[in-house]
Amino acid sequence: PQRFFIWASRDPNGGWLQRAQIIKGWVEGGESKEAVFDVVCSDGIKPDPNSHRCANNGATVNLADCSTTRDKGAVSLKATWTDPNFKSNQQTFYYARVLENPSCRWSTWDAIRLGIKPNPDLPMTHQERAWSSPIWYQPWYFPWALTFTNSQIISMRWCRYDQSECQSLSPKKVIYFHTFKKLRQRKITGM
Repeated sequence: PQRFFIWASRDPNGGWLQRAQIIKGWVEGGESKEAVFDVVCSDGIKPDPNSHRCANNGATVNLADCSTTRDKGAVSLKATWTDPNFKSNQQTFYYARVLENPSCRWSTWDAIRLGIKPNPDLPMTHQERAWSSPIWYQPWYFPWALTFTNSQIISMRWCRYDQSECQSLSPKKVIYFHTFKKLRQRKITGM
């Protein structure tokens, strides 16, 4: 299974960190899917084992002056995480995301500075976040499949880990799959 190490530190000019997440994306049945996993939470909170989400840490925002709770959140968050739903035959991407405690949205700051009520059609708070570049997982592909006849190579092609792309090779040919560990001889049957 895929295993990740995530470590985030608070920006000295930013808010306190609330949680670190791994976002996983994949395609299943022609439909794109996404799952969010809270990996580590602030304030000693543990992610729920079923939902994989952190409970609220209780951080608040005073909407009169946009001051925030100073005793909630973390300076640093770090953890290792293993994908609980990993499938070795599924193309997947992952990226890390870190969320700060809630803070005032820019429109709320503007309303306070101007002495007017914030726009009721806009959220008054938000959570700043940072994210990593994606990490792409490709299912294992054998670097090549070689078909021999009289000790001579007659074809060479890529094969998926499950050999689905090699099933079209003619029967009774011996195909060698290179696995980086050893070269093993294997006959493909049922063609």
